[in-house]
Amino acid sequence: MGLKLGLSRHFGLRADGIIDYVPSPFNGAGSNVHYSVRAGLSLLLGSYPPNQDSIRADSVQRAEQARTESIRRAEQARADSVERAAQARADSIQRVEQARTDSISQAAVQDSLRAAQQAQEDSLRLAREAGRVDSVQIELMLERKKNLVLTGVTFDFNKSRLTLDAKKVLDFVAQSVKTHPEAKIEVGGYTDSVGSAAYNKRLSLGRARAVRVYLIEEGVPADQLTAVGYGEATPVAPNDTEEGRAQNRRVELRRLD
Repeated sequence: MGLKLGLSRHFGLRADGIIDYVPSPFNGAGSNVHYSVRAGLSLLLGSYPPNQDSIRADSVQRAEQARTESIRRAEQARADSVERAAQARADSIQRVEQARTDSISQAAVQDSLRAAQQAQEDSLRLAREAGRVDSVQIELMLERKKNLVLTGVTFDFNKSRLTLDAKKVLDFVAQSVKTHPEAKIEVGGYTDSVGSAAYNKRLSLGRARAVRVYLIEEGVPADQLTAVGYGEATPVAPNDTEEGRAQNRRVELRRLD
């Protein structure tokens, strides 16, 4: 009979007792009974399967590690997702701003092109209108048949400064006059009857000179042109209406030779 107490997986305490019974020993003595008790330290070699507590501890540790890793990965994934969302939003805003800037720039260019085209069309229209209105009259003037009233040649109020529309008309007139370098032409200025006669005469002469200077700048030889101011003389319409006064404020070309 024995008893064994394990101290660890490889060491243990062992105690056992032995009883020997000898009924007829050879020495002639009566039956003998022998008792013995032994105690010692046991060394256990070899591998042993883990116990249940160890299995549970390892399982809990692995589960905790897996949980910690899962949480870490989830947090990293969330951080990456937030960063990607922020970057995508920044890229989207940048694209929208760039598209808006490009749209504004393109619209400005288109508006500028439309304005330039419209200005060119207006200029050509005025030039064509001037050509249709004045071409026949220019020929009649050059043939000494009729004075040429420069329709459309106007000035700033009470001044001798030509308007932009007046210069466009004179551009066409200059081209026609330059084809007849032999012609001697008078540039005559006229006014309405508003104001004194002396003032109107000075104003009409200043306007006639302004027309002469512009035609010279456009290539008409200076010796072809003479400026004269007639003031309110020789009205072509009554001066008692605004329409009549507007007709009397005029510049005429007349061939002299």
